[in-house]
Amino acid sequence: FRAASPSGGHFLPSRFAPMYAGTTEPPEWPPGKPRVVHPVASRFLEEPLRQESTKTAYADKKQMMLDQLIAEKTEKGRLLDEEVAKKVSRSRQLDAELKQLTTDMEYQRTKLTLVQKESQAQQASFAAILGQRQAELQRVETKLQVLREQEQAKQEQAKAYIESTMAALQEQQAMALQDRKQQIALLDAQIKLKQQEVQDNGFVAVAQSNQRDSLEMQNKALQAEVEDLKMENAAMLITLESMEKEIFTAQTEQKGSDAASQKRLEVKNTIIKQQE
Repeated sequence: FRAASPSGGHFLPSRFAPMYAGTTEPPEWPPGKPRVVHPVASRFLEEPLRQESTKTAYADKKQMMLDQLIAEKTEKGRLLDEEVAKKVSRSRQLDAELKQLTTDMEYQRTKLTLVQKESQAQQASFAAILGQRQAELQRVETKLQVLREQEQAKQEQAKAYIESTMAALQEQQAMALQDRKQQIALLDAQIKLKQQEVQDNGFVAVAQSNQRDSLEMQNKALQAEVEDLKMENAAMLITLESMEKEIFTAQTEQKGSDAASQKRLEVKNTIIKQQE
């Protein structure tokens, strides 16, 4: 006998080996007779079958595990494909958003450039206008200073004129009052003289009495006239003071030189009329 080989040989005599090589069942030997297998040989004959069933079960299990692994890999591949597709879609969306943002940024940059140019032009224009306004303001301030100086000189002239006018009026009123006092004194002397004549002569008492009454009435009238002159003098002083206050108020409130000049002319005309 020879030992069983991995090629599928059996424990047969060497003279039968080429004839039955590759078979799985032992041949009948001799032909036509029942097969009688030695107990020891039976164990060696059943071993290949057991090994073959073990190999088949292992191959089936391996194939099942391979199929399961392929299914898992296929599922993972599908999930990966879906994730890759989502990422590709997200990447395309991000590319579109980036392109839109780039376009918007370019538009905003262009708009900012235009706005900056326009702002620079406006600033230059404003600077020119501001220079003109400052020059005009300087001229107006210079003119206003000249007008203020002129106004100050005119105010001083008006004040001097008013003071001289008031002094002249007071002098005239004092002279008039002195004249009235002299007239009153003269009338008193005449009355006394008449009274003396009446006392000395003793004639025409009724006529002298009437004359005395007339002189007394004249004296009273002169006294009343003196009081009127005093009142007129006081009223004139009050009027002059109110005029001076009006001039000061008008000069304080009215800044225009024309209005102040018109007010001074009106005050002068009023004073001249009152003097007349």
